[in-house]
Amino acid sequence: MADKENKSEQLHLEGTNPQFSDEQKIEMVEEQTELAMQIDENQTSINDFDDGILEGHVVAGLIKEAEETEQKSKKKKTAITSIIFFAINILLMIFIVRNLLNSASVANFNNVAQAQTTRLWWIAGGFGFLVLFFACETLLFYFLIKKITGKRRLWLSYRIAAVGKYYDFITPTQLGGQPSQILRLTKSGLSGGQATSIPIIKLIVYSFVYTVISIFLYFYGLPMVTTAGSLQGFLMALVKILGGIGLVVTVIMTFLYFIIGNGKLIGRSFITWLVRVGFKLHIVKNYRKALDRLMTQVQEYQSSIKYLNKNKGTLVITVLLCLVECVAFALIPFAMVMAFGSTTFSGVSDALFCMLVTMSSYYLCLMVSTIIPLPGGTGTMEVCFIFLFSIGTFSVGDNIGWALIFFRLITYYAVIAHGFLHIVFENIIRIAKSKKQGVNK
Repeated sequence: MADKENKSEQLHLEGTNPQFSDEQKIEMVEEQTELAMQIDENQTSINDFDDGILEGHVVAGLIKEAEETEQKSKKKKTAITSIIFFAINILLMIFIVRNLLNSASVANFNNVAQAQTTRLWWIAGGFGFLVLFFACETLLFYFLIKKITGKRRLWLSYRIAAVGKYYDFITPTQLGGQPSQILRLTKSGLSGGQATSIPIIKLIVYSFVYTVISIFLYFYGLPMVTTAGSLQGFLMALVKILGGIGLVVTVIMTFLYFIIGNGKLIGRSFITWLVRVGFKLHIVKNYRKALDRLMTQVQEYQSSIKYLNKNKGTLVITVLLCLVECVAFALIPFAMVMAFGSTTFSGVSDALFCMLVTMSSYYLCLMVSTIIPLPGGTGTMEVCFIFLFSIGTFSVGDNIGWALIFFRLITYYAVIAHGFLHIVFENIIRIAKSKKQGVNK
């Protein structure tokens, strides 16, 4: 009884008459939302909206959401949570690596350096792949900004690439990057439509490319990963099952992007049904707010996909840059195998085969991490890396502890440090400008 009264009160607060039933109130909210979207679409089209791709209703909602996300990230509670997760990640790394090194005969890095000699130059190669990754991310934003605004903003592209990845890596399920990019693009002089459309296009294309690569590596690359003994075979099968679940989640999310983005009726009907179910299960507290927010996202995907369909050249270049970006990051484990293992190649085909196997192992780590959405894949990434790169033809053997240290240093800690330095730099510039304005007054 109390739950029913709370639902009625919630809907009443949103502007509906309390004499109607809950179902009638829900239908009224849906009709109002649908009418607002139809009016907005009739007034604004992709060809009419000169300063961006998205409709005005969508732009306003996205910018407001980005501002709310940014404010939440600055709250003391959120900052403390991020610090706790980061500390847990470091402590877990120390615990795992310490046990690995204590059980190996190569605990001292000098011993590793003497044994591996010039192979350790591959560590620099790992950092080189990270630079290539950020170069592609920067060029992608540079290209989209140039295409949509007509302006060349290389430094801005680099900034939003660095800060976006920082927020992606410190938030669960990587949800913090896009709002931070929208807000910074807006503050850098881009219109609301331009600032919101650019990260959305990148997100849609990157999700598609990442999903295609994941499917290819899971079904073609992973069968080439060898195991020795029944125990390793059993553990490998278990990891593949977990990775398969993560792959299914990834495919479903990408499929929903496609369905929602290409079919107005299907997309809106699905979102309406989803919010209804969430409200009846008491997962959604504010029905109108949840429906408006998700309908805004439906419009953003539909508008962005419409733009890409009309601009095939933009789509092709964006896909290619996302492809190189994904491959570059996935080749960092290959560099660690070369640095700390004993693999040698007799030809180019052998090198390509090793790249394929190591990329497949790494993507399996990512797939398993998908079902445990902690920042940076805390715990899951370390355990999967240790197992997958300790078996098979291209294992690193007793050097797995050092390989893990440099792998996480390059793929996680360096990315966070890189973005954090940009944020500190932004704050310094902002404080300096504020003081200068104060002096001038």
